[in-house]
Amino acid sequence: MLKYFRINDPYRLIVLFVLMLAFRLPVMLSGDFLTYPELYNLLIGERMGDGFKLYSEIWNRSAPLAGMTYGVIDFLFGRSQLAWQIISLLVVLVQCFLFNRILLAGKAFNENTYIPGVVYGILMTWFFDMYSLTPPLLGLTFVLIAMGGVFEHMELKAKRDEQLLYIGLHLGVAVMFFLPYVVVVFLIMIGFALFTGTTPRRYLLFLYGVSLPVILAIMFYMFTGRLKEVIAQFVLTLFDYPVTFYFEWLDLLLLFALPVFFILGGMFRLIQGARLTVFQSNLSRFMIIWMFFFILYFFLIKDIAPAYMIFLVPPAAFFISHYFFQFRKKWVAEIVFVIFLAGPLLFNLGTIFGFFITDEVIGTEDYIVAVPENESQVNGKRVLVLSQDLAPYRNAIPATPFLDYELSGELFTNPGYYDNLTLIANGFAGDMPDVIVDPQGLMGPVFEKIPVLARQFRSSGDGVYLRITD
Repeated sequence: MLKYFRINDPYRLIVLFVLMLAFRLPVMLSGDFLTYPELYNLLIGERMGDGFKLYSEIWNRSAPLAGMTYGVIDFLFGRSQLAWQIISLLVVLVQCFLFNRILLAGKAFNENTYIPGVVYGILMTWFFDMYSLTPPLLGLTFVLIAMGGVFEHMELKAKRDEQLLYIGLHLGVAVMFFLPYVVVVFLIMIGFALFTGTTPRRYLLFLYGVSLPVILAIMFYMFTGRLKEVIAQFVLTLFDYPVTFYFEWLDLLLLFALPVFFILGGMFRLIQGARLTVFQSNLSRFMIIWMFFFILYFFLIKDIAPAYMIFLVPPAAFFISHYFFQFRKKWVAEIVFVIFLAGPLLFNLGTIFGFFITDEVIGTEDYIVAVPENESQVNGKRVLVLSQDLAPYRNAIPATPFLDYELSGELFTNPGYYDNLTLIANGFAGDMPDVIVDPQGLMGPVFEKIPVLARQFRSSGDGVYLRITD
């Protein structure tokens, strides 16, 4: 199969699409693997599709362009996990093409093949949560476009001022999809410093390009009166929002053991003495720096799960491709490629469907949305959940702006402040829920402070309040 992708033919991507689809279909058609981050994004899209505004009427930490994209998709397809996963597959296919085209244009390898794009696609199919349309996935498309400009600049083919602006603009858009991609700004500047003769003026031009989408976003939210909310919910949460570990360290290490082995193999073969041009050598060093920057990126992400670690996929695909290219005997490369291709089958489908040993080690019970205990009370209803557990929203409609409990919980835990009560009252008035799921008993003191609200609900026990209807 590796021999088939050695041919420089864009139609090879059709086979890659079929291959990725085959790996994804069992998960996509089952509908049993909705993760908590995926549900969070679906809920934001649904609220946006219903006409509510980010940050003021939807308290959330998503980036502006990610939220808007989710709103458009929900408007077109509704809360359809399958539709979102199909769009995710198409986005990954575009990224495979971009990644491969960038490396071909720069002659990153001694062969002009589609193997790097294929490796990229397989890595993006490694675990089932990567099938979701996450903000990192959306933003990575623009990171790749920016990197194409960086590699062209490194190769000394492009010394135009507009090239630096072009790189910065796409990177700024990526940040507006996923804020932790701000680390790429420093990665690119270090690349410029080490591998190019970029002048100080062009560094400023690059930074201006990065800041332009940010400035436009600031102006938009300033004129719509939501700038304060954007800073509190989008910017500051980069530092003070709690981190959720959905997997143990051992789980992640075991899950990615095979790609790590191939990455190290590719690095070793490069160090061992592969014949490289000056640009190929610089590109290899840049990719190593990219992998080190994952440490900084890791400390900025708030969801520790495979889908949020795709920042490593481009450099990983680069080194794994090198590993395959260095085999002198083609039949050995074919065997090793089949072993690599078996990774998504064993570590992904084998884990979640229980036919591989990883099923006993890698736990997904805290990652997949469970059926709520009060399912009969919340299904199909407008619901407010006052806890971090989003499970009651699985088959319900979110109500009030207080979607993200980590952002809004302080209002309900401190009802003695007039400003908090005002925000709660306005939030309920604009979008009254049918059911309040309150496992921590926060609504009691709130009802005492807002009796007009208390008269509209009755307790059904077990921390659930039902709206009184005539």
